[in-house]
Amino acid sequence: MSNQRRRHVKGRRRSRKPITVDTSRAQSVVGIAVDELGSGWREVRVRGEHKSCDIYWYHNGQVYARDSTVTSGKVNVFPGMKNVLDKAAFSCILDTMRAIFPEEYDFYPRSWRIPEQIEEFLEETPPKPKRKGKRRNCYIFKPADASEGNGIFLLRNPGDITAKLNISVRPSIVQEYITHPLLVEKKKFDLRIYVVITSLDPLKIYLYNEGMARFCTEDYRKPTDKNLHHVYMHLTNYSVNKKSGTYKHTEDITTGSKRTMSSVFETLYNNEHDVRKLREDIERVVCKTIIALTPQLKVHRNTEIMNGKSKVSYFQILGLDILITSDLKPYILEGNGSPSLCLEHESEVAPGVTEMVESPIDEIIKIPLVMETLKLISPRQRSRQTPQKFQMMKETKTDDESETPNSDSSGEDSSSMTSSSEETFATPEPNLDELYPAKYGGEYEQLRILERVSAIFNYFIGNRGGLTMGSSAFRKYTRVCKLCSINFTTASADILFIEVANKWNGVGIGSSSGICFYGFVDIVSVIAGRKYPTLHKVDQLSKLLDVCEAKLDRL
Repeated sequence: MSNQRRRHVKGRRRSRKPITVDTSRAQSVVGIAVDELGSGWREVRVRGEHKSCDIYWYHNGQVYARDSTVTSGKVNVFPGMKNVLDKAAFSCILDTMRAIFPEEYDFYPRSWRIPEQIEEFLEETPPKPKRKGKRRNCYIFKPADASEGNGIFLLRNPGDITAKLNISVRPSIVQEYITHPLLVEKKKFDLRIYVVITSLDPLKIYLYNEGMARFCTEDYRKPTDKNLHHVYMHLTNYSVNKKSGTYKHTEDITTGSKRTMSSVFETLYNNEHDVRKLREDIERVVCKTIIALTPQLKVHRNTEIMNGKSKVSYFQILGLDILITSDLKPYILEGNGSPSLCLEHESEVAPGVTEMVESPIDEIIKIPLVMETLKLISPRQRSRQTPQKFQMMKETKTDDESETPNSDSSGEDSSSMTSSSEETFATPEPNLDELYPAKYGGEYEQLRILERVSAIFNYFIGNRGGLTMGSSAFRKYTRVCKLCSINFTTASADILFIEVANKWNGVGIGSSSGICFYGFVDIVSVIAGRKYPTLHKVDQLSKLLDVCEAKLDRL
């Protein structure tokens, strides 16, 4: 290449436009992350202006839902994510998957949606144990739309629900309370796991290899009538425990009431717990949870396309709250589509006077999380090496540990949370690793059967851009797919539609104008059961879907 040609190419590379990130509606951490990424990235503020941008970052999904100015680029909020992570909707989504795959979806505490399942809850939970000396079960009540621990209380007598509040006013859930949590320093804790979804089709799930461990501030005791009200003992919420006089803000990632997940894993390993298996079990819980949410998200995405946002692509950081039991089984408690990315905490600088101060533990976890996410979804897929400033600790080698890198010569991907060596659990370098499809794609493909149902649901909704199926569209579905017969008449189909619509209207993702997606799943399951009664539930669904898809392919 001539010197003149080299100068031309070099100059052209220098003139490449930077990747622009709109932070006008974002948390401060996003602007910090963009600055840390350095050249090639630029923070812009285009609030209310019809200007194009590469990436738009909103602090919550409701703000994006009200913004009609964004018609292209990448947005950090999937349409409908807030809906599916509502506690009541989240519960019914995981319950639906558990009904189809009971062995795969055993990681969510048994739950009842209030008020529609109040009778079922009271029938299945006797107020007194049948055998003398047997400990009564404990339950935790959570308002479906609440956050930060508001409205949560524990109960041992199921009848306390009706005594404590008017259940018809506020949709809520009641969960079996896990009474045998894993303890560290005699205290209960949970893990905030950070997950990034970059695409629904194809489905791409990434797991951040660091997380937040949030501790209670009172030593744990199993629930009794005398300690049910001890919120600092039973609730791990930061917003609750920060009010405790024993809450510890520290700069040390291994102590205090908030710690890094990796430091907790190191503590568990030092106490001879099988951390490698725990990490893998958490990965599996994360993967199955996102797979469960995907069909409903595809319904919302279809609505966005019909409403003129076909050129917008989406990504999102989720916060999944995981509790570990004393036998090292992870349970998912709930999900958050807008996990806190705050880098500060309140500090009392004088009696009765507080101010916001920097929180080192939050900076260590959250700034690299946002940086890694931006690099992952970058239009130019730049190098994903995080600046040295946020690589807090280098892995230390033990005397008997080999000097080979984590990935062996065979080219296999290392696990996102599973170290290649069990001898060290030092803080990992920040990274987002692909769980699906890279690691679990082949194993969990069969769990995605409801995405086939959502494709049929979207087809018969048509181009009107709604989230529900009306009676006319449902009749068209049964007619086109030739589902009615002597054993399942048109009148039977109409009655089934009305019954299911009434059932789902009170869940929070239903509608009085028709059936929601999970109502449609109910109907499809009933039809499949009637047509193929001798088959297993998964096979019933699969066979009916084969028939429906074949009919649609011929149109």
